[in-house]
Amino acid sequence: MANQGLPLAAEYYTDEKFFHLDRHNIFFRSWQCVCHQSEVANRWFSDGSLPDVEVEALMHIHKTTTGAEDEIVVSKIQTGMESRAFGPGPYILGDGIGALSEVGVKHFHELYRTASAISQEVGIDGD
Repeated sequence: MANQGLPLAAEYYTDEKFFHLDRHNIFFRSWQCVCHQSEVANRWFSDGSLPDVEVEALMHIHKTTTGAEDEIVVSKIQTGMESRAFGPGPYILGDGIGALSEVGVKHFHELYRTASAISQEVGIDGD
């Protein structure tokens, strides 16, 4: 089996240096879409055919059910990644398609590593 590589180390998610690199390499180098929050909410919870009041009801249901559950899971994962015992495991690539494949995650990590390397070459130190 070919070397699949490893996901990003925990520091990419928890170290403030990478936060500053992200701000410089991702957010400061590109246009960011700005709109009213209802425009984002409508696209997320509806195809635009629902009235705003129904979209807001769906948003509330999500926030108190799946969204609340996700917040707990993400919080526990963040705690684990900050542990000294954490180490990334290999990507799960499988057949390269489907919900269980991390092909997209691997590609994103490769793009991120490239951007980080470029920023280090030009002397961006996170300030």
